[in-house]
Amino acid sequence: MMSHAVHIHGFLPQGDLWCGRRASNKATDPGLLDNLSAGGLTAGENPLTTALRELAEEAGLHLPGPARLRPCGTIRTQRPEPQGWHDEQLLVYALHLSGEEAPINADGEVQEFMRLSPNEVLIRMQDGQFTVDACASLAQCLSAYLTC
Repeated sequence: MMSHAVHIHGFLPQGDLWCGRRASNKATDPGLLDNLSAGGLTAGENPLTTALRELAEEAGLHLPGPARLRPCGTIRTQRPEPQGWHDEQLLVYALHLSGEEAPINADGEVQEFMRLSPNEVLIRMQDGQFTVDACASLAQCLSAYLTC
């Protein structure tokens, strides 16, 4: 069965991104770099509600509403995993953050947040430091930006 997840990338005015490093005790992809926040879309919940919940839970960012979230499209990822076949539709969003806004580890799922330049993100993606889904959703997000 295909699952659905919401992925949010946090962009700063200069183009830098806030990226999380997954906690070393996470069952999936421990210690790898990830996007600002992400989470599964639960039954009966809409993607924007999921995005706001995940931003608050994982990054300590409490937005009053979804107005600052920009949809960047969807991408489907499929691959074998130790637990079975991974088949997921990623709903991708960009969040523009001010220079004063910084995420904080709110629920223990993130070991640390790192502010990375676009070049640093690209180098770390090529080096395999990001999760597969973070790479896919980031590529979708950047592609959406370039076509606008």
